[in-house]
Amino acid sequence: MSELFSIPIRWWIWPLHGSNYASALHAIPFWTELRNTVFLSFSIVIGAILSSSFAAYGLAKIVWPNYSGIRTLPMIVIFFAGQRYFMQGISFSTDVG
Repeated sequence: MSELFSIPIRWWIWPLHGSNYASALHAIPFWTELRNTVFLSFSIVIGAILSSSFAAYGLAKIVWPNYSGIRTLPMIVIFFAGQRYFMQGISFSTDVG
């Protein structure tokens, strides 16, 4: 513990104790929690991919009137959203400085 508060600051604690990692892994059920985390993350990603692909397929099969106008709408939103954030940055910098 004295090494943590020594002056001058020691950036590398020596000697290294590998037993700290082993005791930390045995203090909690690490491998069980890791397995649950990986399973949950994998399930969420697969569910998102499946639901998104079903929605995209369904929307692709709809015959839209004025399709070219609807297709350009996301591009217009992207262009103006960037300018909006840029203008907010300018406004913030003039207020602060």
